[in-house]
Amino acid sequence: MFFKGLLPRDELSSSASLKEINWNGGFDLVILNIELMDPQAVLRLADLPLIVIGNMAYDHPSVLNALAVGAQDYLVKKEITAPLLSKSLTFSRQRHQIQQRLRDLSFTDPLTQLYNRRGFDQLLAQQISYAERHDQPFLLITLDINRFKSINDTFGHPIGDQALIDTAHVLISSFRKHDLVARIGGDEFAVIAPNTRLSEPLINHLLEGFAALEGRPYILGVSVGECLFDPQNPREASELVACADRKLYCCKKQFDTICKK
Repeated sequence: MFFKGLLPRDELSSSASLKEINWNGGFDLVILNIELMDPQAVLRLADLPLIVIGNMAYDHPSVLNALAVGAQDYLVKKEITAPLLSKSLTFSRQRHQIQQRLRDLSFTDPLTQLYNRRGFDQLLAQQISYAERHDQPFLLITLDINRFKSINDTFGHPIGDQALIDTAHVLISSFRKHDLVARIGGDEFAVIAPNTRLSEPLINHLLEGFAALEGRPYILGVSVGECLFDPQNPREASELVACADRKLYCCKKQFDTICKK
């Protein structure tokens, strides 16, 4: 496997020098020392796959920020081997291609501007691959708007559409920048939360976001289900979604029971 575009270290010394590089001159990807350059500076100038390397732990804020702004992978220098680098090169190019395709409307829900089901399926498959390779867990969270049919029936579909948009806004503002939010159908949403096992802080923040909504003729809330992907005991994407959905439906049933009392 051969990739073009090796840059001398001194050419990555500043944003000014980055602007002078001819990114259209046959580069396949960029490997960047995260301790020398802000990855966002590279991504602003080159629409290329980016792998960052360094001595930091995977959960270091600088690493999480690099992944959040668009880097495809992070490798710890002392752990790099030829097979690992080869897999990372292949994975990064594939993930970059997927990210480019996700920009297309076919991967975007036109109402909420979130990823749609097709985009979600692609991202979930990529996240499973990444989690297995780096031995990092992630949470899959599924959500369903409570009594959405009642909102539609009582106030009409335009108000129902606004409820979906409001829910999307709450989700985006409640979860972290590098968490992936999708509307997977109807009033159903999903969130992929990488590199975390803890859901309670995320869910509490989410519920606070819904509680802060004012001026609606209805109370907007969601039922939530979650499932942890453990790379030591991996599951297929369909199994993971089914696991989260079972917990969501249990939560939904409890909500309906409470409302009927």
